[in-house]
Amino acid sequence: DKYLEGKNNRVFYSVIPDKNYFLAEKNGYPALDYGRMADVLKTELPRLGYIDLTDCLTLDSFYRTDSHWKQETIFPVAKKLGNALGIELTDNYSQDYLGKFDGVYASRFAFGTESDDLICLRNEITDSALVFNAETNQSSVGVYNVSKLEGNDKYDVFFSGAVSVISAENPLFNGKKELVIFRDSFGSSLTPLMLENYSFSTN
Repeated sequence: DKYLEGKNNRVFYSVIPDKNYFLAEKNGYPALDYGRMADVLKTELPRLGYIDLTDCLTLDSFYRTDSHWKQETIFPVAKKLGNALGIELTDNYSQDYLGKFDGVYASRFAFGTESDDLICLRNEITDSALVFNAETNQSSVGVYNVSKLEGNDKYDVFFSGAVSVISAENPLFNGKKELVIFRDSFGSSLTPLMLENYSFSTN
C-alpha cells in the first residue's frame, strides 16, 4: 500500500518449491502443501500477480548436495517470468564450468557423495553488466564474482551472494526499463538470466 498506491508498476511474486516438493510425498515423507500455500498468498495479496513455477522445475533442477537450484537448468523459470512481464528472453548462453561444489548437505552424508558441478551461464550481457554492491560501495564488471570461489560457499559466485542491495546496468540494452527483484539466494542465480530486456536491475 505504501509504495504501490497510485503507481503503474507491474508487480508479481513467485514461490520457489523446496527439493522436498519433488521428493518427499511420493516417498511417504511429510511434505508441505504448496498448493494450499499458493491459495493463501493469492487471497492475501490480491493486487499482485502470482506466477506458478512448479511446472518449470524437477528434482534434477537442484544440486544433489545443496538446497539451491542449478543455474544451467532454470532458463524455463526465467522464460516464464519474462512472459508474465511481457518480455521475450533468448537462451543464448554458453556454460562455464567453475569447478566442483559441495553444498550444505555434503557434510551430512554418512558415506560421502559425489560433488556437484558448479556451472554458470555466460553471454556478452552477463560479462559486460556494470554491477554496484551497495554494501561495499564498489563497482565491478560482470555478474559473477569469481573471488567467491575461494570462500566457504561457492554459490556466492552468483551476484556475490547475500548482499542487501546490489544493482546491474546492462549497457547493451537500447532503452530504459528497470526491474526490481526482492530476492533470496535463489534470485542470485536467476537475475543474470533476466537482464536481457532491461537497462537496469536492482536486487
